Amino acid sequence: MAVPDCINEYKNLGEEVFGRPRVFSTLRFGLGDRTKYKAARLERVIKDVTARRNEHLAESDPSIRFPSGRGMCKTFVTSLRTHPDGDYETTYLIRSYDHEERSDPSQSAVPNRHNTALPSRSNTGRTESGRSGKVTKVEKSDTNHGKAQQFEIWEVARAATAAKFYFEPLKITIPGSRDHILFEDGGFSDANNPTLLGTQELEDLYGSDSLGIIVSVGTARKDENKKKKSFYKTIIWATKKFAAKASYPEAAHKSMKRKAKEVGLDFSYHRLNDPGKLEIELDEWEPRKTGSNKVSGSTTLDKIETAFNAWAAAEEAVDQLRDCAAALVKCRRSRVKDEDKWERFATGAQFTCRTRRCDDGDFVSRKTFQEHLLQRHGGRPTGQGEENSWRYKRAS
Repeated sequence: MAVPDCINEYKNLGEEVFGRPRVFSTLRFGLGDRTKYKAARLERVIKDVTARRNEHLAESDPSIRFPSGRGMCKTFVTSLRTHPDGDYETTYLIRSYDHEERSDPSQSAVPNRHNTALPSRSNTGRTESGRSGKVTKVEKSDTNHGKAQQFEIWEVARAATAAKFYFEPLKITIPGSRDHILFEDGGFSDANNPTLLGTQELEDLYGSDSLGIIVSVGTARKDENKKKKSFYKTIIWATKKFAAKASYPEAAHKSMKRKAKEVGLDFSYHRLNDPGKLEIELDEWEPRKTGSNKVSGSTTLDKIETAFNAWAAAEEAVDQLRDCAAALVKCRRSRVKDEDKWERFATGAQFTCRTRRCDDGDFVSRKTFQEHLLQRHGGRPTGQGEENSWRYKRAS
């Protein structure tokens, strides 16, 4: 989506979800075990967005799934996975791409597409279907590997936003078993800033020399330690402080700064953030939605926009943005030189042979498609195929 459409969808989500908290919750009274918001409402909003924004919906499979096609942008989101015995949690990466585990420690540092994980990390039992098989006990720092998870988009969003005390965890039943696995927001862990994890992914997949430009965008979050509190809010404040400490985003930033200075690594690192300058709660949405209120969330949105504009106008931020933009434009111009790859990456273009009794699959490159027509059918490069690419859907 374009930025203006993303903002509109965010406003709708904020109004429908954060504008309607439960009257009684653990966060409000410090007692019980009741989340502040209904997960079902969040699921409904996410499903609505994905249905309206989806380009092609296959009739045979009405679900909108997370994995990306060949030659497309690779994506992962972080979550916390509670294992079936409930004894511990691990950071879990939900990937749109394959990341298999290497079993041979002597393998090259630049593995091929089907052999791409580090031997020092443990597989969590993820199966090709995207559901979990038998799980062996692993350390909290271990990273899962396997095929791209066949989650639906709404499941990925729920798993990545199920913040403790705010939404119920996403529960998925293990096929053929009475057991289930739970996913919670990875932001309540050291993966709140996943920049270091993302860098490690690139190195695992393509080698350290594949690092080019790394951009980390922060949230200007406030410091819970500096917030004033009254006695009766001590329990609630302590809970939030624990969450803030567990999800402190600047630790990963400091690690990335050190990594960018390592000898032998040649990549640029850009951190766009203004720590502590946005004084709002994780779920603030003021004023809340009521029958008579027609401007739900306007106060909160004004705070966010004012804080961002102040940061973006500062000389240091202007220099950061200019340097970052220059590096990204240079990278884009370099990529455009390979027209076939860029067409696929930027527009999602794919080609289908329409010649009768041709059982070859879809082609993700115009060049390979033209070669197919000439070599297999002796035909001209036009008139015997169909091209499909994205047609952007604006908000209605």
